[in-house]
Amino acid sequence: MATITTRLGKGSALTHNELDANFTNLNTDKAEVASPTFTGAPLSTTPTAGDNTTKIATTAFVDTSFAKKASPTLTSATLTDTTLTDTTMAGSTATGDITATGDITATNFTGNGSSLTNILPARTLLLDEVSTVGLTVHTVSHSLNVLPICQSFITCTTADVGYALGDKLLINLGENAVSNASYGQMVVISDTEVVVKIGTYGRWHVVNKSDGSVDLTTAGRWSFSLLIL
Repeated sequence: MATITTRLGKGSALTHNELDANFTNLNTDKAEVASPTFTGAPLSTTPTAGDNTTKIATTAFVDTSFAKKASPTLTSATLTDTTLTDTTMAGSTATGDITATGDITATNFTGNGSSLTNILPARTLLLDEVSTVGLTVHTVSHSLNVLPICQSFITCTTADVGYALGDKLLINLGENAVSNASYGQMVVISDTEVVVKIGTYGRWHVVNKSDGSVDLTTAGRWSFSLLIL
């Protein structure tokens, strides 16, 4: 900061040399009107998020107005020639050469980029480890308004056929549905709901984890889950 000699501080009138020194110090320390360079931590008022004027953009404005570079969340964004990594997208449209890596979660996403990889659609667990004892029918509504892609799996609740508690097995959506409806399950899909019918025995043909043979699970030792993609 410039050193200024004042009459109040001196207690008497300033000399010509003191006046000249004041002007020199002020001129040396002033910020230029054109392209000034500030040091330290200059402050400014923060514009409202989304402001599109020539106001100074503070770091607070940038933080609230733009997606973060690391694991950003994009909503209703239009992307062109973009590289995405670990990104969540909702209602976005992509054009041009879009390269995606990492865990990309997409909801209502459309794109025609040339290099879309590792895109994970938003997943919904429609049935979460429901009982498989006896004949059971589950009807679950969804709001996709299109035929869903489904994946079912069973979870070991009591050690069985070589599997331990908590082990999960992917299973065919229509396993044994034709040959013997008492085993396995049948999954019927529509653009508004999914209907799951678990066979009377509540058992599945699986590969025994211990010896590799084809075996039947034991009733009551497995639960059933269904994912919609």
